[in-house]
Amino acid sequence: MDRQTTHQDVMISRRAIESLRQPKVKLDPFRPIAVIHEFEATVRPSRGFPPKASVTSIFITGAECVFRCTMCDLWKHTLDTPTPPGAIPAQIDIALQSDFRNDSAIAESSQWIKLYNSSNFFDSRCVPREDWDAIAARVTNFDRVIIENHPRLVDCHVGEFAEKIGGKLEVAMGLETVYAPSIRLLNKQMTLDDFERAASNLSNMTVDLRVFILLQPPGMPADHAVDAVIDSLRFAGHCGARHASIIATRGGNGMMEQFSLKGTFKAPNAFSLERCFDRALVSDMSMVITVDLWGFENLAGLCESCVGLRRQRLLSMNLSQSILAPCEISCGCADD
Repeated sequence: MDRQTTHQDVMISRRAIESLRQPKVKLDPFRPIAVIHEFEATVRPSRGFPPKASVTSIFITGAECVFRCTMCDLWKHTLDTPTPPGAIPAQIDIALQSDFRNDSAIAESSQWIKLYNSSNFFDSRCVPREDWDAIAARVTNFDRVIIENHPRLVDCHVGEFAEKIGGKLEVAMGLETVYAPSIRLLNKQMTLDDFERAASNLSNMTVDLRVFILLQPPGMPADHAVDAVIDSLRFAGHCGARHASIIATRGGNGMMEQFSLKGTFKAPNAFSLERCFDRALVSDMSMVITVDLWGFENLAGLCESCVGLRRQRLLSMNLSQSILAPCEISCGCADD
């Protein structure tokens, strides 16, 4: 694990990254991008089916992240200007109008909310600090509030916001990988020491940690991809992560396509994601581990006959936190 990688080592120019982008989606800053209702396992089970939470995920419209990670495509749904004061509370109001928590089955579950703004919650350009009280008032009835933030932007302000909300605060941070060649190409402007320091600060503020980990990022040989995820999960566990989400690295950012042309990036296939999740769930790690199924149908190694069944298997494993038998279907897809 290379902890000597510096911020200067990983810098790829902002101009180079932005020059390869397509235009952004035009957005209304007072309306959320999307609202999703789903269930999520809350703990790894000691036996039987683990308890679950009903989760309202609000994808908030706001200012773009100050960092320029090469793999990130979230910038497509961000503003070029600072988030207007009052915009995020208004978006939450709209999102919660469609809240489904009155359903009897859901009412028996913990109530969680994710405020994902495709950027950093504790960057005041993205989330105006004058809106914190209004935001906190709108999420006060939720048992857990989950936001996303870059490790280098974790400071005392996190604890200030945590004190304002009624439930438990959880900060989601992108570790991405512990594999040094990939860290350099991701341009995340973060070292493993930065991540570990941020995780320690969260722990000291009694704020929970959620981690994002990439499967097969640029610079990583395909035959090392699954091992690297397991190594990254163990580092996340060492840092005290409560939950880790595995994400299949995807293109769509321009720079990723450049890496692909140079032979330094090949998108993972569905079989790699399945093997990775199987190995993670049989490990001795105590945190909740899930796979992100956003865009699963676009992975190589799937066809119309198997994609639905294989996606449902992974979704069921996310909730049960245990391995299910592979789908038995003769569709011609093969692990390549």
